[in-house]
Amino acid sequence: MGLMGDRYEAVFNGHEIELVRSEWTKVLKLVIDGSVAARAFCLLPRSVVLRAVIDEGRTRHEVVVRSVLRFPFYRDAIEVDGRALELTRTR
Repeated sequence: MGLMGDRYEAVFNGHEIELVRSEWTKVLKLVIDGSVAARAFCLLPRSVVLRAVIDEGRTRHEVVVRSVLRFPFYRDAIEVDGRALELTRTR
C-alpha cells in the first residue's frame, strides 16, 4: 500500500470501475464511470464490503467490492454478478 493510498481499476462491459483507498482522508470509495457509487469511512484498519448497481436499461449488474484486512496489508477484489474482475493498480 502506498503512503497516500491505493487505486485499482477494472473494466466491465465498457464501464470503468475504480476502487480508491485514501490513507489521508481514511475513505474507501467505489467509483463507477467517474461517479462515486459507494464509500466507507475507515478510521481504523478493518475489512469493508461496498455494494452498488450498474443499470444498463433492461439489465442490472450488482457490483461488490471486498477489502479484506490481512494485517498489515489489504486483499482487494471487485466482483460483478459474482464474477471477479482483473484489477490493475494505477497509483
